[in-house]
Amino acid sequence: MDLFLIRHAQSSNNAGPQEERVDDPDLTELGHRQARKLGEWIPKLELTRLITSPFLRCLQTTDCVYESTGLLPEVWVDLHEQGGCLSGYDQATIKGETGMTNGDFSCVYPDYIIPDEIDQDGWWKRKPLETLDQAQERAKRVRERTLQEFASTEERIAFISHGDFKRILVGTLVGSLDNGHEWVANCANTALTEFRINEESIQLCRFNCVPHLSDEMVS
Repeated sequence: MDLFLIRHAQSSNNAGPQEERVDDPDLTELGHRQARKLGEWIPKLELTRLITSPFLRCLQTTDCVYESTGLLPEVWVDLHEQGGCLSGYDQATIKGETGMTNGDFSCVYPDYIIPDEIDQDGWWKRKPLETLDQAQERAKRVRERTLQEFASTEERIAFISHGDFKRILVGTLVGSLDNGHEWVANCANTALTEFRINEESIQLCRFNCVPHLSDEMVS
């Protein structure tokens, strides 16, 4: 299989000050342009599956890929950003929120395939802040699920996810998570990282590439 890890386009949380961050931000004007450029370019990859985080910024990015490829998006909750769906910006104010509910998906993204765990209480269900250890365990789950379902196939799959979780997942896929993932550079918005995976090996082919963006659009 070929696996393409793609970070969402720029969100209002990326562009604004820390104290103005919200629990589920949408894309900025630049982010929408980045997502459209990604959608225009991505047919070159000849994807066969499209899988996304349940956060709005990923769903909005995914929608541009959906429009250009016709691939029905699948939502994996385990692709969410490190920490979870939270409001507040410091230890005194942070609290867990619901995340999008099944009703929200029915209204905004009715075609998307969502798991049963996304119900009327949302996908995060007001849980507290996820720790780094918990995020690393989640990355291992994503790795194992990916290998189990796809390693022996010729699928070409895009995961549309987040910068911090993408760094953890890259470290997990290359087998260096036990030594930390700090060596993995920060990812640009809509940047592409490619792995070639089979039952014997996992090969990193490209990292943090943005061939679809002009220099002034990189963020």
